[in-house]
Amino acid sequence: PGVGADDQYDGSHSTSFSNFSPTGSVTYHWTPDVMSYVTVSRGYKSGGYDKYPGSSAAVGIPFQSETSTNYEVGTKSSLLDRRLNITAALFYIDLRNQQLATTVISPVTGLPVGVTANAGASSSRGAETELEWMPIPALRLSASASYVDTRFDRLDSPVGSLSVGDAFPYVPKVTASEQADITQPLPGSLSLVFTAANRFVGSHYNGNGAAPFDPILPIPSYSVLDLRLALRSPAWEVAVYLNNALDRFNISTVYQPEFEPFTRANVLPPRMAGIRASYRW
Repeated sequence: PGVGADDQYDGSHSTSFSNFSPTGSVTYHWTPDVMSYVTVSRGYKSGGYDKYPGSSAAVGIPFQSETSTNYEVGTKSSLLDRRLNITAALFYIDLRNQQLATTVISPVTGLPVGVTANAGASSSRGAETELEWMPIPALRLSASASYVDTRFDRLDSPVGSLSVGDAFPYVPKVTASEQADITQPLPGSLSLVFTAANRFVGSHYNGNGAAPFDPILPIPSYSVLDLRLALRSPAWEVAVYLNNALDRFNISTVYQPEFEPFTRANVLPPRMAGIRASYRW
């Protein structure tokens, strides 16, 4: 592999990883329309080698496999003659050797190099719920929300300036969505469907604090409202849409280019209107 200017390496390395990831679940039906469940599962992400190690001294040093033990308890209900569906769950995820991208300075070239490091132990816990309600046949309301609390419990390798107790980068604590669909039947097997959908992403941060190349940068919370009106038949559909109807300036990511004193942001599209047509056969 190439390892940077004035640093050469010829050769090969190999290693192997194996894993057994079982899953077990128990469910109980309190009534025909209400059930609860408990699930325990294992997750796995194979280890490997960095494609571009920082120097020849780093070539052939693998990062380890990431494993997780996932615990979830939840319930699912269909009420009011199945016009109201509710699901809710609590979860806890125990991660070992979590794979994280970090930036180090090559001891040979003096240039920043991205590598993969393993956090010793980390965890995630939270709750999520979904609801769908049809108060009348022409109206369907749906909503979902999740709360996630993450933290590093042990760091065996340095990952920027992150420390034990810090939350994971790139992970918002709160996300949510709401949607309303109104359907008006028309003659000739046609229907007119109006949809309003909103999604919310809570504040979080990017980066790991490996100054000056991967600083910790905050991402403010944002929401996006999309509107859609469709004329629908069993075989075709024509729809007009208005995405980001409130024309909000929503920043999804922020980063600092290498060797630059400024930051850049990726911004979601502004208000956008259009027409779509589809045909099914």
